[in-house]
Amino acid sequence: IAKVNNRASIRNALTEMLKVTIAEIAGSGTIASDVALLFQDALVKPTPVFWEYAFLVRCYINSRPDFVDAKIAELTARERLAERVAATVRAVPDIWIVVSNNYFVEDITADPEDVYLPVVSPAGGAMLYVDGFPGSG
Repeated sequence: IAKVNNRASIRNALTEMLKVTIAEIAGSGTIASDVALLFQDALVKPTPVFWEYAFLVRCYINSRPDFVDAKIAELTARERLAERVAATVRAVPDIWIVVSNNYFVEDITADPEDVYLPVVSPAGGAMLYVDGFPGSG
């Protein structure tokens, strides 16, 4: 992830494109600005002599309580979520610059087994008042 962080244009494109993809998958009126992302390194060692370079993306989605169940239903489809996220990463302009030597953009994948199921964390609520009167929105 250090290579991505050192290239602002790639980092920004990756972030924005993933936000759009996650919002589309979540559905129920989710827009990209409802999605916050946290990137972390996730080095994987599938065999004693082979390493795979990877990064972990944690997604936080703001949602009205009445839309949470619908969003969770969409986000539990691991195979679809993994493929859409991998396709989005492959589509980032100039992503080839940060791909490790001996690998190609086409090698970028996301394993459905590594997709975590969504967790709901209530964050509270608020009332909207316009000129001292309850409003909507």
